[in-house]
Amino acid sequence: MLGKVILRNSMLSSLDMAVGLVVTIATAGIVARALGPDKIGHYGFALWISVVVMSFSRHSVAATASKYLAEYLGRGDIAMAKALTRLAFVAEFISGTAFVVFGLLYIWLRVPAGHQLYNALIVISMFPFMIMTVPTVVNVASENFAGNVVPGMVATLLQPVSIYLALGLKWELVGLAAGQLLCRVVDM
Repeated sequence: MLGKVILRNSMLSSLDMAVGLVVTIATAGIVARALGPDKIGHYGFALWISVVVMSFSRHSVAATASKYLAEYLGRGDIAMAKALTRLAFVAEFISGTAFVVFGLLYIWLRVPAGHQLYNALIVISMFPFMIMTVPTVVNVASENFAGNVVPGMVATLLQPVSIYLALGLKWELVGLAAGQLLCRVVDM
């Protein structure tokens, strides 16, 4: 039984990563060519900063909670696992809100007006990611990888559609950032 669970979860994770890699490779050049080096540089830098901030979320509360959550679930202590999940979710919600508020304040005070909207959308798109780390950990601890992979793949497959709309309708950076936000919400 355990072998089947490990095989299924490994295959689901590999499929999710493969789809994400293919979509990224297929769309990166199209976006770069359509926007040019100046615009893609601004956009890429904003995305890089958001990824750095989000990595703190993934490697802080959620990573710590995952260890203890798996232990409590393994012992059959569902009440403690639920309490830990609630506490971790509240901590992620508070830290996610703080990061977004700080990011939006920084954009308002320091980013030139022509770059504020897409930067704000990128910062706002961090919030769904940050609050979904705890439910993601719950799925992993309970060995339910499908709960993470299915919405993740839907969001990943939605990304090229949002890119096509953003570029086709000349929404450019704002459209790309809005698409990023939409995909993060769908991934939840």
